[in-house]
Order: sequence, then structure tokens, then C-alpha cells
Amino acid sequence: MPKLSSLPLHWKFLLPLSLLAALSLRLVWLSDIEYKDDERRAFEASQTLGNGQTFPWLGMPSGVLIRNPGASLWVFAIPAKIFGLKSPPAIAGLVGVAFVLSIALLMGWILRQKASALERERWLWALSLVAVNPLWVWMSRKIWAQSILPLFSALFILAWMNRRSKKGSFFWGMIGAWIGQVHMSGFFFAFAIWAWTILFQRKSTQRFHWRPWLVGSVLGSLTLIPWVLHLLQWNGSSTHPDWGLLWQSRYWGFWFTDPLGLHLGNVLGVHLGNGFLEQNRAFFDYAGVAIAHFILFVALIGILIQATRQLLAKLQRSGWRGLLVTSEDSLTLRNAALIGYGLVLTCSLVLVRRYYLNVTFPLESLWLACVVLHSSWSPRLQRLILVSIWLAQLLVSVQFLRFVHDHQGAPDGDYGISYGQQHR
Repeated sequence: MPKLSSLPLHWKFLLPLSLLAALSLRLVWLSDIEYKDDERRAFEASQTLGNGQTFPWLGMPSGVLIRNPGASLWVFAIPAKIFGLKSPPAIAGLVGVAFVLSIALLMGWILRQKASALERERWLWALSLVAVNPLWVWMSRKIWAQSILPLFSALFILAWMNRRSKKGSFFWGMIGAWIGQVHMSGFFFAFAIWAWTILFQRKSTQRFHWRPWLVGSVLGSLTLIPWVLHLLQWNGSSTHPDWGLLWQSRYWGFWFTDPLGLHLGNVLGVHLGNGFLEQNRAFFDYAGVAIAHFILFVALIGILIQATRQLLAKLQRSGWRGLLVTSEDSLTLRNAALIGYGLVLTCSLVLVRRYYLNVTFPLESLWLACVVLHSSWSPRLQRLILVSIWLAQLLVSVQFLRFVHDHQGAPDGDYGISYGQQHR
């Protein structure tokens, strides 16, 4: 395992700074958290254990009106009981700490691996970027089952990476069964990773152990029994499939823009109009926010151009199979999320929402780091671009928290009035 002192100079500063920034951005001004119906109900459910109330075997209704599995509430109720968390800010702090723990787990893992310098660089940049990404700052301060997904995603990735051992296969199956119980997008994600592994990793050195994986999957699914019974008894109305969702490709629109953190407009100003400038006008009054967004937009254009060039070069060199199949686990996981999970969600004809990609943590940012580090730009320019993205996102995140603090929430946006203002 390489020590921090043996890493390149920029990582000696950037890794500790990213972890410190991640923790600070999630624990400062916790009374300013978003607090609407979903957050209120999740908090109230977190206080049920040991208070004489019925154990919550089912969660809240989903966007398609089916009740979520109970684990979507247990992830709050169990820690709240163990640590004595009695207020919404305390539960939001738990979500923030879980997010930082997710980053730390994957950082520790990649530093322990006998990985190439390039692979280590890709992962460390991905994790440093999600630490300060404004979208992740917003979502990881919410009392929301979707916001706790990164911890399960990190554990899922670690288990999948160790699938060649029986223990790794067992935990891959078990966590894959649990992750969809936290939020139903996890079912689609776990299936996509499993299918991609079966289809495109057939070499003996890439195989996993079927029996331990199956045992883990069955054991992890036992807590799903009450939800399955609910599903069998559900009499909700069915909707006609919206075939227009196939060509909208919302998933990939989110995938390409989320790593740059460009979409706080809906959160801060959706009631002011649908335009980007309309929604962000007040936010752009904060020092540096407009400049930071300009830097991020320019970076996005350059990255998309480089990604297109790399895609065409790969197709010309190796064809479609070469695009899908790779011997590197990190790139296999990235492809499975980018293509496999995207296709599964899109073809399911559900309206893909941004938070459905929470379960892909931190693979969107891994994609961005791969594009930049495999680009035709010089190594110095690559790092300058990544540092610029990191600094721009940090500035936007800090100013986002200032905006919410100054306005007691974001009354003109989906954020609404903050918990502290409501409580006062």
C-alpha cells in the first residue's frame, strides 16, 4: 500500500483537503437543511424504534405509488436508535458522515491496491471531485433514502472488485440484494452490473463464485419478503408506457453533466422559470459563482469533444465489442453503469430522475476522470483542467450553502424553507 508521503506532491495536499472539504460542507449549518414532506416523514420514521410503534416493514410510497421496501426507513431508524439521534439536523449529519465514509472507504481501497499509477489517479480524481460536487453537497444533506445510497454503492463496488474470492462473491450478492431495498433504483443497478459481468467478463481470471453469490443474494433478500407480499396485493392503477422516454435519453444527459455539478437551478429557483439564467439569477450575484459556472461549462464542452474522439477511435480500432469489453475491472464497472444501467433504466420506460443516478456513486466522476486522463491533452493540462473543475465546484458548493443560509432555504426553488426557519 503506498503511503501518502510516497504519492505525487499534488495528492499529499488534495486528498486530505478533499476529505476535510467533504466533511465541512456536509456538517456546517445543519439547521439550514431542506425539510419538506419526504424529509419530515423519513425523520418521523427514524424515531419509531423503541417508542412502542409498529416496526416499519414498508417504506414511503414511491413515485409510481408502490410502497418502498422497509430498508429505506431502517437506514435512518437503526442508527438513530443506536446513536440517540433525536432531531432532523442530527439525522442529516448522519447522512453527511455516511457520504464522507463512502469516499474514505474507496480511497483506502485504491491506495491498498497494486494498481497502476493511471488507475489510481483515475479513482483519486473521481473521489476528490465528488467530495466537492455541488449536486452531491445538496443531496448528501437531505434526510432521503437516495442520499444514503453512496455508502451501499461503495460497499457494493468493494465486494464486486473482490468477487474472485468466495467471500467477495458472497457480499456482492448480499449487498446487491440490499441496495435495491434502500431505494428501488438499486434493483436496476444491481441487475445491470450482474448482467454486464455475465456477458462481458467470461475469462477464468474474471469469473466469480456462483454459489456464494447466490447464498448472499438469498440471505439479503429475506428482508424483502414483506415488500414482495405488498407488491402481490397491490391494486394500483397501471399506466400506459411512454415510448417517448426512449429517445429523450435523460439518463445520459444526467450522466454527462452531473460530474460538473451544473444543475442547482431547479433547487434554488425553479419557481422563477424554466431557463437556466432565470433560475440562477440570484445565485449568480454571489461572488465567483458565474465565473465558476463558465469554467465548468467550458470544461464540459472540452470533455464531451474528447469523449467523442475517444469513442470514435475505439470503434475504429476495435469495433463495438472492443468498446464494451475490457480487462480492467474499473473500466468494466464504469461501462456497466454508463451503458448497462442506462439501457436498463431507459428501456424500463420509467421517467428517469436525477437521483436515480445516486446509486452509480462515484462512477460518473470516474468517467470524467477517465476522459480527461486519456485525452490528447498534455499531462500538465489534464491536471490543470481537473484542478480547475475541483476549485470551481468547491466555490459553487460554498456559495450554495451561503445562499441557503442567507435566504433561510431557497423559497423560489424546490429546496423551499429551511428546517431552522420552519422550526423558529
